[in-house]
Amino acid sequence: MNPFHVALSIPTAPVEAAPADTSPVARSGFGSSGYGSTVTFRDGVATYSDNAPTSMNTADLGNGHVGILGSATSAMGSPIAASAITPTSLVMCDGMQTTAANAERLGYLVKNAATGLYEPGPAARMSEKAEAEKARIMAGEPAEKAPTVGPEQLDANSEAAYQHFTQSTESATQSFALHEWTTTGDISSRTIGDLARQAGTDPATMSRQIDTMRGAFMTQAHAAIRQAGVTPETFTEWANTDAGFKVTGAAIREHIATRSTKPYAGAVARYLESLAAHNPAAAMGLRFEGGVTASLSGKTVLLNIPGLGQVPFAVAMRQGLAKVAPR
Repeated sequence: MNPFHVALSIPTAPVEAAPADTSPVARSGFGSSGYGSTVTFRDGVATYSDNAPTSMNTADLGNGHVGILGSATSAMGSPIAASAITPTSLVMCDGMQTTAANAERLGYLVKNAATGLYEPGPAARMSEKAEAEKARIMAGEPAEKAPTVGPEQLDANSEAAYQHFTQSTESATQSFALHEWTTTGDISSRTIGDLARQAGTDPATMSRQIDTMRGAFMTQAHAAIRQAGVTPETFTEWANTDAGFKVTGAAIREHIATRSTKPYAGAVARYLESLAAHNPAAAMGLRFEGGVTASLSGKTVLLNIPGLGQVPFAVAMRQGLAKVAPR
């Protein structure tokens, strides 16, 4: 049974209504809210009428669909079936009404190659997921708990160095050293001297220990970036720009604080959004999943996405319409 099926009771008109005249009339009703039987007495003659309720399915009120397909109307605003959607039909995209043709260009609708009918596109599915999450928050429902994952271990020597470092130096100085590294690109000799004194060693030894740990964390970071389909070399070029340095520094701080490389996903996403603008050759060199290919139109990098056609690289990355294949 359709889970959206709800029977709505609607009273019908009486079978026979008493004609209007000046004769005394008495009525006796049975039921509630106007439902049930009615007997009308006029001039000693009883007339019986049955106000039996009828029922209808709420699906009859629309086209039986939810989401973007359920919002479909004709250009005049009348609800239409999902199978009747044409390029000039109107649909709702994130609270904005637009034509189906425009929704298709934006990735909210795609045409099924076999049937020729419109179906929800990637952007619509992402929007529906966001709306569901918003509804969950508004209803006060708890978020689904993510499985507990332990720290991503460094290689044995680096892990031992890291554990000794965190246990033999003060957390405030550790935090300051991390802040220096991720905001200026290096750790000052004064901070290294402070860490050395706290650990009971000399600055040269502390500097080598820091280099060992830093190299191990960057090895993890590079592996995560490759898994996202990006070469660490081109990513590092962007990370050294004004736009990329702040984003990457924040990811490194969170990586070390949480012992997880997940923060680099956000940094890679920012990198990809601007890649076609600052390095078109690197954008053209990426490999994509799902048969997506890149092409160049003048100076603009376009992605040829099955079911969507050509989409500007930056738009496709920002809206998640294409996924870069791991390297």
